[in-house]
Amino acid sequence: MDTRSLIRPGEERRFWGGLQSFSNFLKHADRDPDAVKENIDEKTNDAILHFVTELYATLGNDLTPEMRVLKYWFIGKNSHLLKDDPESIQFKEVAEMFSPDLRGLSRAEELAKGAEYLAMAKSRK
Repeated sequence: MDTRSLIRPGEERRFWGGLQSFSNFLKHADRDPDAVKENIDEKTNDAILHFVTELYATLGNDLTPEMRVLKYWFIGKNSHLLKDDPESIQFKEVAEMFSPDLRGLSRAEELAKGAEYLAMAKSRK
């Protein structure tokens, strides 16, 4: 997956923000294998989880309901930073489903909405 193809032009710096320090931490893990990365902010954590989910899917794995909701929740929160994928009906559906509900909410409210969507997804199994 080429993550550069996902990010809206001009939003790269804003999107990658805190991921750089996490990337450097992982890159140098061989120097201190017992080190612990502390104080990862929540937005960075959200992005890391989203990309891990994307990479998991690119390996040919089916996303679990939890992974699917996380992916859609992240896109809904960050659709203003991501490129629209004209071939992906999912992107538009997700942006429409989550964005109106997630914009302007507190972190606790965002998480509660995510839990609500997860419960709905699990009930559809």
